[in-house]
Amino acid sequence: MITAQYFIDCVQQLCGLPRVVGGDCGAENIHIAAVQRFMRRNGGDNMARDKDFLYGKSVTNQRIDAWWSLLSKSNTDWWMRFFKDLLDLGHFDNSNIIHEECLRFCFMGLIREELYKVAENGNLHKIRPCNAETPPGRPDTLFFLPGEAGATDYKKDADDSDLEVAENLCG
Repeated sequence: MITAQYFIDCVQQLCGLPRVVGGDCGAENIHIAAVQRFMRRNGGDNMARDKDFLYGKSVTNQRIDAWWSLLSKSNTDWWMRFFKDLLDLGHFDNSNIIHEECLRFCFMGLIREELYKVAENGNLHKIRPCNAETPPGRPDTLFFLPGEAGATDYKKDADDSDLEVAENLCG
């Protein structure tokens, strides 16, 4: 359900939801599909109701898989090994809230900064169109300036009361 909460947080932050969401049949997508379908149940366009969440094969996840590859090539593997070593050596007890908060206090800023750099690099790379409907460009430009990049902004308004219901069910 945490992925659904991330989806809801994103909808709130962007003040709108996507017209269509695509995903594979993985367990994490069941809740996202439910939220998307609930939020778009009264949509008047041709993608509302049955077409607002499209299930596909996981082999169509090439772009997100490429991003995960980029992320793993950054220092994330090093950090995961570092924290696992702390645990294995007995220097960290993950059931101790004091230990967890101390690690957050000491390392959260560094990790957040590194993740920001990875996201920035990922959002500034050039992408090729995968079909006639997806324009080429850079992810940040396509997202923030769709008209200038030759793309269409399909974001739909999100009803605040629907968001509250979805958040209460997922949170």
